[in-house]
Amino acid sequence: MSYEDDFEEAQNALQEHNLATAYRLLKKCTATRPGDYNAFLYLGIVLTEMGEYRDALATFKQCMNIDDKAPHAYSNMGIVYQKMNNLDEALRHFYKATKLDPTDINTRLNLGITFYKTHNKELDALQEFKYVVEQDDTIPDAWHYLGLIFMDMQKKEFALHCFLKAKELGFDDAEKNNELIRDLKFDGIVAMNPLDDDVKDTAFITNKKDVSKR
Repeated sequence: MSYEDDFEEAQNALQEHNLATAYRLLKKCTATRPGDYNAFLYLGIVLTEMGEYRDALATFKQCMNIDDKAPHAYSNMGIVYQKMNNLDEALRHFYKATKLDPTDINTRLNLGITFYKTHNKELDALQEFKYVVEQDDTIPDAWHYLGLIFMDMQKKEFALHCFLKAKELGFDDAEKNNELIRDLKFDGIVAMNPLDDDVKDTAFITNKKDVSKR
């Protein structure tokens, strides 16, 4: 088979979560074309899915050796460091990726999540999630984390709207999200969309001292 056939089959195998086949084909692709950025990028993604984090990092570094101005290897390294719970390195790589492509929604989402998990970075997270939902309002994780920050800001009407949106969109941790919705409704909170024209200029503004960390 040609390189193109191997690469396409590897992509299909990855989509089907057939990691062994994807790995075998991508190793072949990188041997055939050792200067091909995409072959190494997808190999790194497969290694990440396999839990081979150190090998994945080494593979993404190969991507950077080929093209250090493309954002994808940086953002994928950020994901690996996230999985390794190395938040400082995750932040560094997501930040580099956003400098190279500030419009990538997934990178901005991951940067926001990492900010949220990092001490004293919650307000930075707020701005990332705001950007994400303004560009694409169908991502449940962005709404859920935005709700958590509004809870810490004591802006519970906005928090409730965000949790309801996360529920509507199928947020993974439904039990936790639904519990927050029940508590807010029990307290008589009425949901308000923080992106509504009449409130969005002030909804995302706060003094840092108003945000209490979990």
